[in-house]
Amino acid sequence: MSTKARPKGADLEYKSERLAAAPQLPNLPTYSGRSKLLLALRRPNPRGGSRVELQYLAQEDQNQVLDWYRQSLQMYHWSVADNKDEPVITATSGGYTATVRVARGKSRLYPTQFSIYYSYPKTKG
Repeated sequence: MSTKARPKGADLEYKSERLAAAPQLPNLPTYSGRSKLLLALRRPNPRGGSRVELQYLAQEDQNQVLDWYRQSLQMYHWSVADNKDEPVITATSGGYTATVRVARGKSRLYPTQFSIYYSYPKTKG
């Protein structure tokens, strides 16, 4: 059975780099509640624009976290869209996109888990 060689750089679209800490993301407020970072990944996608994924645990309940992000993003002049069927907010600002997804945590101390998906504008070229 013959296998075709994958084009050089084909997997760069899916490559990810684990970060030791959450990076500063342009114009995105940092959650001011009691939270703990679980995971920080950078995905330097050359075709679709690079992305950062952050996962946290929070001591506040799901609604508090979602409300905090909704209000804070609006204060930072992001255009915010709520998903009425799910605990998700998607916001855009100057070519950047941020999605905040909230879920039930697995402990009493941290009853909420939330993820932030942050996309940088696509580069031309």
